[in-house]
Amino acid sequence: MRKFLAASVTAFALLAGCGGGAGVRLAPQTQSSPPSSTTPESVQVTVLVGGRSGPVTSSVRRPKFISPSTNGIDLKVYAHGGNTIIGESKTDISSGSAACGGQTGLPRTCTVPVPSPPGTDDFVGTTYDAAPVSNSFSGAHVLGIGVLTATITQGASNALTLYISGVINSLGFLAPNASLPGDGVSHDLGFVLNPADFGNNPITAGSNDPYQNPISVQLSESGGSGHVQIVKNGTPTGGTSTSLTHSTDTVAVRYDGGAAPGYDVTVTVGANNVTPETLTISPMYLSSASPYYSNKTLSFTGPGQTAQVTLNETGASNSLTYTATPSASCAGIATASAPSGPPNAASTTVTAGSTGGSCTIAFSDGSSTQTWNVVVTVSSGSVNIPSGALGPIVFNNYSSSAIQGQTDPASGKPWLSDSCSNNDYDAKVVNTTSYPSANWSGFVQPTKALQFSNAVYQASCFAGLATPEGPKTSGYPNSLTNTTGPVQCGPTCNPYFSYEFVVTSSTGAFQPDLEMDFSPVYADNGARMAWVGLWHTTNPHSSNAQSLLIFTTDVEGHTGTAPCLACSNFVAHEVKYVDPALAHKIGLAINFVQPDNDTVTIYVDGVQQPPATTVRSWEDYYLFDTAPDPGYANPYSRAVDDVLFHTSNVDTCVDFNDYSGGPCNSASPRTGHPGHTANANNGFLITNIETCSGTAASCAGAIQTSSSARSVQSKSSSSFARPSTTTFRNMSKVR
Repeated sequence: MRKFLAASVTAFALLAGCGGGAGVRLAPQTQSSPPSSTTPESVQVTVLVGGRSGPVTSSVRRPKFISPSTNGIDLKVYAHGGNTIIGESKTDISSGSAACGGQTGLPRTCTVPVPSPPGTDDFVGTTYDAAPVSNSFSGAHVLGIGVLTATITQGASNALTLYISGVINSLGFLAPNASLPGDGVSHDLGFVLNPADFGNNPITAGSNDPYQNPISVQLSESGGSGHVQIVKNGTPTGGTSTSLTHSTDTVAVRYDGGAAPGYDVTVTVGANNVTPETLTISPMYLSSASPYYSNKTLSFTGPGQTAQVTLNETGASNSLTYTATPSASCAGIATASAPSGPPNAASTTVTAGSTGGSCTIAFSDGSSTQTWNVVVTVSSGSVNIPSGALGPIVFNNYSSSAIQGQTDPASGKPWLSDSCSNNDYDAKVVNTTSYPSANWSGFVQPTKALQFSNAVYQASCFAGLATPEGPKTSGYPNSLTNTTGPVQCGPTCNPYFSYEFVVTSSTGAFQPDLEMDFSPVYADNGARMAWVGLWHTTNPHSSNAQSLLIFTTDVEGHTGTAPCLACSNFVAHEVKYVDPALAHKIGLAINFVQPDNDTVTIYVDGVQQPPATTVRSWEDYYLFDTAPDPGYANPYSRAVDDVLFHTSNVDTCVDFNDYSGGPCNSASPRTGHPGHTANANNGFLITNIETCSGTAASCAGAIQTSSSARSVQSKSSSSFARPSTTTFRNMSKVR
């Protein structure tokens, strides 16, 4: 999208008007007899003030204009390369002057003599807005300067043209503020300046008479970097500064639509001895922490539900106001309140109506506009945000340091840690501006995020870092929260649990051997009831394309007669391969169904994957296998209330086929693979973490389960959602 800004918004073309670029014609008179070599030629200079000079010849380009404000000219002659004046004429060429033959007004033709000895000479012409007084231009203002090196041939008619480059005194109007949508899409902003001389005459600067003092353009970013570049004469430069020398030069600022609230750009336009002008470009960001929000869509599950939408422009004028305008089709479906608050923290509330359907709401500051979709599904009665939900956790109010030991400000509950052998994690809260290459396309870039990699991994699959515990617990009534006692969940245990988060690559690219998995547990006790892994690997079904694989392992029965040791049938499943450079929303939901009939549904970017397919939970592992319960004293399923974040070493695994076939045994590190330790301080950036304990209906607002994918986010291959091959795997082989 391209946008233009001027005194009234038009093109970003720094175009001069028709004033400053100029030419004067130098014509030495032919003498009747050749003079001596030391006798200067009397060069007669014809100056046309306020009009065009003579006709174009094959060898001489027509001079453009001399400023209509020109009243005096100083012509100096130097021996070529020297700095001693060997000829000079300071001449009054004002209206009615003798040099102009008494002509008044514009245009007028004036003749100025200047002595110039034969040979190669340097001519320097300077025009002024005042005539010389006592052979001095003291107090006058320079309008233009021209330099010419020419050979004066004795006794010949020397036709020469001296081009006068206009001297910029003012740049013209530049608005103090502008905005562009911070929507992840590239936008251009252009300007029109009107460089003028001291007489306020627009300057035309061509190839022979460029601006005497070129225009400089400089971009300065605040709150982020790498999101803008200069486009000069239609070509992206990749840089943040440039110089303009001609009236035809055009300049635009190209903004990639990224960064996060708190980001703005200052454009400084200046020239030597000219007061610079500045413009602040404030991207308009929209965000919502509502569980009903995802990917520019508010998906309400019942009437009366509300979502707050925040509008933010850093550096914008305090007089800026916003509007939120529902489309005509929103009647009965949704309404939006008038946005209120300062430009950097305004908000509006969108409320679901009683009529089901979809429509759009346009949010605007009068210059930039972003449009969101609203979808309302009507059910009996109003559906509230579930009381069993925790989050979404966005880390903005966390300390920028290791996540261990931090407490979630919203819930007041701590993050949990079960470090194996006192091993630490490569996990910390970071400013997302420290990872400028990370791609948040399709989502609002958060101010902070959780950086997590497998550079340090937990050898035990039960150990890891866990989210704060949710307010409620899910499982069967007899599911265990603690095997000591034992302690059962009880009659208030909810039959459904879900989690969801947004994740992107910190480098904005593929990171070999990067892997993490996420499992519902209780109080970080390591008793996992389901499992979703994220792995930067190759896709064996699509020419080994570098991909982010979402995969899982469930437990599908057991071998032998229960109880039995290490007899659970762990089955690995490919869920979906997606673009590893883009941000994705990952979700998982468990329905606890007795007896022994749990179902696990995995969502990628809000869509069930594989479509219409569920997998099993790990309940069979706890019901029939004595590995987690030596002595078979507590053959019960496990309760869950939080999510375990666990990292693994997959350096020896070639791809999913290698992983699912048994223990990976490739050499480590493999060719082209630096190994998991190379991911230190990078890995994944994670935000918008939300958990929910309740029913599928009460948790509907806490996990996106729409029916269609975001095509911009997913890069499918024909092999996605392939049926998994049942493969017996011991617990020790599950990473």
